[in-house]
Amino acid sequence: MSAYDETWIAELKKQTECTKDFLCESNGFKDLCRVKPTAGKQFLVCLEQAYCSYRVSFGETNYCRCPMRDYLNRNE
Repeated sequence: MSAYDETWIAELKKQTECTKDFLCESNGFKDLCRVKPTAGKQFLVCLEQAYCSYRVSFGETNYCRCPMRDYLNRNE
């Protein structure tokens, strides 16, 4: 996790309700939900089929609105 700011991660966890109980953090951010960044990382197209409360449909596309996934994507 050295590439990510641990203080920021802790703050995001306080502010985020995760139905998956932050599974992404439990494995060191190595097994993340699959997304495809678009518009210069402005939006994340969700490539997962499993339920997630942060998946939002717009037209025929599903977008990931997870604050944690957004942070991780922007700081890769």
